[in-house]
Amino acid sequence: MTEAVSASLDEKLQRITEFEQAGRTTVLTRLLKRVGPTRAFAAVYKRLGPAVDPWLMRKTHGQIISRWYGLPALLLATTGAKSGQRRVQPLVYVRDGRDFAIVGTNFGQTHHPAWTANLLAHPA
Repeated sequence: MTEAVSASLDEKLQRITEFEQAGRTTVLTRLLKRVGPTRAFAAVYKRLGPAVDPWLMRKTHGQIISRWYGLPALLLATTGAKSGQRRVQPLVYVRDGRDFAIVGTNFGQTHHPAWTANLLAHPA
């Protein structure tokens, strides 16, 4: 990695770190932690979330989602495992230094979310 690319990445990571530190727990955060693992929430969210969350994240540069949910979020772009089409999924993440870790929990359901199959089929 060139010094210019490394410096640019460091600047972006610093801005992300500052944004993450500004996050806070909200009433919605506490509510989502309680209802998020339920089947009812998963049924509703899997229809609404994939349409609403990416749009909100793009329009507000992630600020609304992160502030409402009180958790850091990112948009993961993958290629569909079967369709080959571009798919974008909003995900909550944790940081490990310069790395971002995501987990395919599917709201505590027993099956994996579709994006994990897409990422395994097309890791780039």
